[in-house]
Amino acid sequence: MKKSFKQLLLLISLTLLLSLPYFVFAASSTPSNSQNTLGRLKNVAEKSYNVTTAPEQSLMYSVSKIIQVFLSTLGVIFVVLMIYAGFKWMMAAGDADDVKKAKGTIRMAIIGLVITVSAYAIWGFVSSYLL
Repeated sequence: MKKSFKQLLLLISLTLLLSLPYFVFAASSTPSNSQNTLGRLKNVAEKSYNVTTAPEQSLMYSVSKIIQVFLSTLGVIFVVLMIYAGFKWMMAAGDADDVKKAKGTIRMAIIGLVITVSAYAIWGFVSSYLL
């Protein structure tokens, strides 16, 4: 009974901690585009550098969002692989084979991260000219 109460208390505490950023209202969001922070930044970019963005209904905008979501998902997969490999390494208990497998997983995860970040940078460069 005591253990389940501690687990429930821990679960509630973590839930509240993780939902805390939702309740932080650092900047007020106003309906007009020129008043919020992103709207002001967009106006400065358009006036200073003649930057225009693709309309949200265009095919290129949709493809751009799909690629961003895909590359972000790959970043999350990297974090999960790193945690998994670190856990395997910590639980190896001195077994050389398990440590070697964990190091290999970490090495492959880092290579995947480099490829993902490179792809994201290339996409950012290409999409700045296409959008």
